[in-house]
Amino acid sequence: MTLSCFQVSNASIDIDSAKELSHLIVNEFSNDLKVKDLIIEVEFKDDLSLPSAYANWKVKKKVGLIKISNKLLKLNSLDRKSFASIICHEIGHFLGGTPYVRVKKGTGIFSFANNYPNMSAEGQADFFSTSVCLPRIVKFLTKESLPTIDLCHPDDSTCNLSLNSIIQVLEVYKEILNTVDIDTSPIDIFNLTTYPTAVMIDKPGEYPSMPCRAKTLIEGYYLSRGDNSPRPDCWYHED
Repeated sequence: MTLSCFQVSNASIDIDSAKELSHLIVNEFSNDLKVKDLIIEVEFKDDLSLPSAYANWKVKKKVGLIKISNKLLKLNSLDRKSFASIICHEIGHFLGGTPYVRVKKGTGIFSFANNYPNMSAEGQADFFSTSVCLPRIVKFLTKESLPTIDLCHPDDSTCNLSLNSIIQVLEVYKEILNTVDIDTSPIDIFNLTTYPTAVMIDKPGEYPSMPCRAKTLIEGYYLSRGDNSPRPDCWYHED
């Protein structure tokens, strides 16, 4: 069986649960942050225009700020596991490493702010979220009844939860895009034989396409399981 990434769970997470979960996830990386002399703060905001999450420096290279729009918590597709995946992605901007965001002033999605020194690119943040973060924070997610994924051993509930988390966060990204009238087609995340070629060599701060993001999340997960999974070349290229 192949499982479409757009089979929505009974999604819901209230703001108190979201605050608690984000604190648990950030705290899980306290030692990593201490080594880099970094602090990550999380704020929930009513005044953000889109139902999304954002990362930027509050103090450059010292204090990272993750801003969560309260509109995000109202999305039909958002649940505990997809919210955790989003927090993992935002942490990945600070801990994910190279390649970093590089955009020229006045171009791309980051043109409204500074040049984001030492902030990992979108594709790298996605890769970090499933290769590093998700395996460490899956313990905070309830192993509720979920669709069974054939790629996981029947007794491997962690695998099943992890892959369902990827499926659900892609559904959230789809719903976010639909709020700005960007249509997205269903993606079979376990049959990604083709996906867009590189379009971001000069500005790796941009978001990859949905199929490319799906490929990145899956490859990151396989890497966490011990496979030699590369970062997809739909966004990653050796300099």
